[in-house]
Amino acid sequence: MSTRNELMPFPRSSVLVLSVVLTGAFLSPPAFGMDDDEPSFSKLAQQMQTAHRNGKYEKSLELSEKMHEMRPDDKGPVYNIACAHCLLGDKEKAYTWLEKAIDKGYSDADHMTNDYDLRTIRGEPRFRKMLRQLRDKKRKPGKQAGERDAAPPEPKAKPPEMTGEERQAKIGELTRKLMEAAGAGRNEKALEYAEQALEVGDTGLTNYNVACMHSLLGHEDKAFKYLNIAVEKGMGRTLMVDQIEGDADFKNIREDSRYKDILEKARKSDKRRAAPDRPEEKDVKASFKITLPDDFDKSKKAPLIVALHHYHGNMGRTIDRWKDAADEVGAILLTPQGTVEMGGNQYHWGDDLDTIEDNVLDAIDDVMDEYKVDSHKVVLGGFSQGGWATWGLALRNPDLFAGIIPVCGRFEPESESALGRDGLEKLRVFIMLGADLREQVIDGNKDAARRLRKIGAKVKTNVYEGIGHSFPEDRTRELVKALRFVFDD
Repeated sequence: MSTRNELMPFPRSSVLVLSVVLTGAFLSPPAFGMDDDEPSFSKLAQQMQTAHRNGKYEKSLELSEKMHEMRPDDKGPVYNIACAHCLLGDKEKAYTWLEKAIDKGYSDADHMTNDYDLRTIRGEPRFRKMLRQLRDKKRKPGKQAGERDAAPPEPKAKPPEMTGEERQAKIGELTRKLMEAAGAGRNEKALEYAEQALEVGDTGLTNYNVACMHSLLGHEDKAFKYLNIAVEKGMGRTLMVDQIEGDADFKNIREDSRYKDILEKARKSDKRRAAPDRPEEKDVKASFKITLPDDFDKSKKAPLIVALHHYHGNMGRTIDRWKDAADEVGAILLTPQGTVEMGGNQYHWGDDLDTIEDNVLDAIDDVMDEYKVDSHKVVLGGFSQGGWATWGLALRNPDLFAGIIPVCGRFEPESESALGRDGLEKLRVFIMLGADLREQVIDGNKDAARRLRKIGAKVKTNVYEGIGHSFPEDRTRELVKALRFVFDD
C-alpha cells in the first residue's frame, strides 16, 4: 500500500481496516487538500500505527485522540479510538466511539466483522445490531413503481404446423442442448438455445432458463426481466422460491436489491398455486430445546453441538437425528427452530441471515449462561437449509465455533470478502454430501473446501454414493466421525 505520505501497511488484522480508513483520509483532496495540518496529522498517523503494531494500545489511543482533535469530522480517527478502547478492555467506550464513527459516515460492516481488534465484542447482541443497521442502510432502496419490472416481451409467433406435443418435444430437445453447452462453459451458445426454446414456447420454464443464462453472463437487467416473467407464469407444481434459492446460476444477482423483491413475488405466487388446504406461512417467536447427554455432570464443562433443521423441519426431528451422536461424545445438544411456521409442525429459517444469526447466537448465549460449556468445543451443524445457514453463520463468526458440519447445504458466501476473515484458518470443517445431489450443491461445497484449505483450515469432504438429499445411511456413526474430527479428538 502507498499513500502520498508513504505509510507502511499494517499486518493482517483490524489494523488493515485502520490503514484503509487512514488512506481514504489522506487521499481525499476535497476534504483535506493542502491543509496546513497535513504534515503533523500524517506524522501522528505514522506514530499511531507504530504504537498499535507494537501492542502499545494506550499510546495508540492517545495519538488517535490527538488526530481526532485536529480533524473532528474525520471518521478514521474516531473508528481507531473505538478499536483502541476495545483492545484495552473498555467495551462500553468501544461501543460509544463506534456509534460516533457510524454517525460520521463509517459504514463498512464487512470490515467491522473481520476486525481482529473488535473480536471481544463480535458475538454480542449490541454489536450484531450495529452490523444489521449498517447492512440495512447499505441496501439499495426498493424499486419505484414501474421502474424495475420490464413488461413481458411481445408474444412470439409459434410455428403453426406444430402440435402441443411437438412443441414440448422441441423445447425438450433445445433444453438438453442448452444444458450440454452450459456444462461445457459455452454460456453464449447456451443462451442461444434458451432463446430458441422461448420462441417455440413462451412458458415459465423457457423464461426461467433464459434468466439463468443472462445471470451467468452478467446481464443483470435481462436476468431479472425474464425471471420476473417466469415467476408470473409459474412452473407447474415447482415451488419457485425453492427453485430460485437453490439455483447457483443466480449467484451473480443475489446481492442486487431486486433479488429479494423477486423472492417475495415468488413466495406469493407459490401461495396462490398451493393446494387449498395448505396453511399460510407466518412468522413466529424464536424457540429452541436443550438436550443433555446421558450421565451429564453439570459441574464439568461439556462440548456444545448447535444443530439446525432443514426446510419443512423442526427442532424435534433434529433432536432425533443428532441426539445419539451427541450422547456418544458427551455434548450438550442445542436445537434452535426456524421462525417461519408452515403449518403441520413444519418450519423454515427464511432468507434473512441477520435474523437467523441473532436467534441462533442468542440461544447459544442462553445455554452458556445456564451450563458450563467448553468454549473451545462449540460446533455448528445443519442439514439442507440448515446447512446453508451453518456456512453463513460460520463465515460471520469464525471465532465462536471450533468447527462446522454442513450436510447437503448450499455454500453461498454473502461476498468474496467473507472468506478473507481472520479466524477461518482455525476452523475444522466436515462436509457431508450425497453423490446424487444437484451438481451445483456438490461443486459449491467442494469449492468451499478448496478455498478453506488454501488459507489453512482443516477440511474433510465425504460424498456418499447412492445418497441424494439426505443424511448417510449410518447417520449416527458418520456424525460421530464428524464430531471427533471437528473436536480434533
